[in-house]
Amino acid sequence: MTARWEGAEEALKLSLSHYSCLDADQFLGKLEKWEEFWVGVYPFLLSKGYRLRPRYDPEWLPSWSHKVGPIKSLTKYEDALMPLIYNFYSSS
Repeated sequence: MTARWEGAEEALKLSLSHYSCLDADQFLGKLEKWEEFWVGVYPFLLSKGYRLRPRYDPEWLPSWSHKVGPIKSLTKYEDALMPLIYNFYSSS
């Protein structure tokens, strides 16, 4: 759902060559299926004065897309962090 930034593939290759445990989809800014809802309602909520996290802005590019050099971890970037989701309906 997210537009790739110029040089995304090269940045991914460079980072993976140094840190093979990076998740490629997360690095490229791919949104989870459930997040697409929030991207869809972002403009409406913004028009009513509510601002969601930057990740849900339809024009969002990952904040690490401007970093030069390999990226070891995405945990220091707020827009890479995923909320914990608890399935209340799971059978235990």
